[in-house]
Amino acid sequence: MSEGRREQRKRETRAALHRAALEIVRDEGVSAATVDRIAERAGVSPRTFFNYFPTKEDALAGVDRQLPEQLAGSLLARPADEPLADGLRVVVLEQLRRVSRDRETWQMRAAVSRELPSISAAAMGNGAETARALTAAAYERSGTDPRVDPEPAVTTFIVLGAVRAAFWLYAARDFEGEIADLAEEALDR
Repeated sequence: MSEGRREQRKRETRAALHRAALEIVRDEGVSAATVDRIAERAGVSPRTFFNYFPTKEDALAGVDRQLPEQLAGSLLARPADEPLADGLRVVVLEQLRRVSRDRETWQMRAAVSRELPSISAAAMGNGAETARALTAAAYERSGTDPRVDPEPAVTTFIVLGAVRAAFWLYAARDFEGEIADLAEEALDR
């Protein structure tokens, strides 16, 4: 199996576990969403569940604890002479194009987040970790000191702010269309 196919299967398994957790909560309530039930519904073992999510709350939020470092690595792998904003744009848009386009999953995630604030907090925590990892990579790439040069941090947070705006618009539009297209539009502005 090629590395691309292996990564695709991992994304599919992660998405299946996330969706299974959301469906159980929607259909039967939070207390029914045990690790065993989520794994069974997704067609994997509980051990496999823990390869993807440390807790059922992370599965409900769809948190990928490896994503921040993966994105940082992707940024560091970009051409050294490429402007930071351009590299960040490519990295975040590539990731958003891999995100589920399943409108029902997005709607379930929003409903669960409204019902369980801890789910929103888990997602926001992962977002903060992504910001930290990307900012550190931006400084590594630039070779500058954050105590002296604010530009890499400002650039990173502008790009991430545009992405957050795109997510807000996506929810306001009831998850119609493509999140990557909204993010691209926000970044253009």
